[in-house]
Amino acid sequence: MFANPQVETMERGQLLMLQGQKLQEAVRWAAEKAVFYHASLSRHGISYTDIKTADDVRKLPFLTRAELYATPMLDFSTMPLSSMLRLSALPGDMGLLTRLYTNGDIAHDIELVTRCLVAAGLHRASVAGWLGNGSDSRLLDLQYGLEFVGATVVAMGDCSAAWQPLLACSHLDTLVGTPTRIEELSDVLAARGESLSSYPLATLILLHDSPASIRKPLPKAWECCQIYHLLALPECGTPGIFLPCEEGKLAFHVAEDLYLVEVVTADGAEAKAGEAGELVLTSLEAQAMPLLRLRTGMTVRKLGTCACGRTGLRLELADGDAVM
Repeated sequence: MFANPQVETMERGQLLMLQGQKLQEAVRWAAEKAVFYHASLSRHGISYTDIKTADDVRKLPFLTRAELYATPMLDFSTMPLSSMLRLSALPGDMGLLTRLYTNGDIAHDIELVTRCLVAAGLHRASVAGWLGNGSDSRLLDLQYGLEFVGATVVAMGDCSAAWQPLLACSHLDTLVGTPTRIEELSDVLAARGESLSSYPLATLILLHDSPASIRKPLPKAWECCQIYHLLALPECGTPGIFLPCEEGKLAFHVAEDLYLVEVVTADGAEAKAGEAGELVLTSLEAQAMPLLRLRTGMTVRKLGTCACGRTGLRLELADGDAVM
């Protein structure tokens, strides 16, 4: 199923042309509006007029995660706080990362999350619960995405005492949360002599906020459900960039209409076909806090075309950690 078939099945040549157009505008916006990028691009002698195709992204300097965490939030911001709709401090492995969002950013994020949820089989008859605290912007995106799909949504919160009663009365078929949260729920159920299989749950959607999280083995007790993985990296600010079209697999389509992806080796060169490398992300329509060539630290490998019919670039997580 497709949430946006026109975009998800766009012909590759058309998609690459669209990326080139959006990339030039994204670089212009970042250079003119954000203190960090104005200084960085000026230092490297780069103008947005140098960017004409998607391949020209390689002319831009890399942005490291260390720079992203260490630089004051407002140096990445393209607008005053009064123009923002949302601010969220997201915990990452290098500390708290504060992300800003405009109305347009949130609309894009909800669109992306909706694509992921539809790919995981959710629809208007689904009853989906999510575990966690709404102060996390990524979970708010999920709430709105689930509602956009038309599912009945149960916001289960972060109070473990409320989880089993909500699970018992709502007849959930889908549960969304980090592996840690779902493990906590499993412990709550185990104390009652129950497990996830005691309920009519059919699907688990696991949110991973780091590559280390996604590589951890899953409990056998969860095998009663279909499992889909979402990469909710704090640097991206949303869990919807990587679309899981295959149940149980660490393979994802990328939303290339909104993000440009590179896979690079340790020296920054483009990885060859089938070669593992570091995932580098460039946002194409981010308004509040653009990302230009962010080195994510994730090791991935490009895959071939997919039977699902989506034309967006397909990646799989590879073993090992990329050079930061």
